[in-house]
Amino acid sequence: MALSLLLENGHVLQKAQEELSIHIGKERCVSEDDIENLTYLQVIVKETFRENSPSNIVDLITSAEDCIISTGHFIPADTLLMINAWKIHHDERLWPDLNKFQPEVFDWK
Repeated sequence: MALSLLLENGHVLQKAQEELSIHIGKERCVSEDDIENLTYLQVIVKETFRENSPSNIVDLITSAEDCIISTGHFIPADTLLMINAWKIHHDERLWPDLNKFQPEVFDWK
């Protein structure tokens, strides 16, 4: 999926290629140790997963204490909660241009 998104978004591909040229060069392959320096590549992966979540439910968690969430609902302690990743990743309040592949929305510099 990431490769097709890069091919559809040439400006993103160009930035990724520039980052790889700066940090890796053409004489060697990327290694796991290089990943921490490839910040733009990291946000490309994040944006790919935001647009194409492998699962809608991130995890089941238990609330540690009583709380009131932003919608005003009371959640008692020890309540089992399901986190809906798709809803978070497609919330217009968080992502201004939902259907556009924009790795730049993540802080990457």
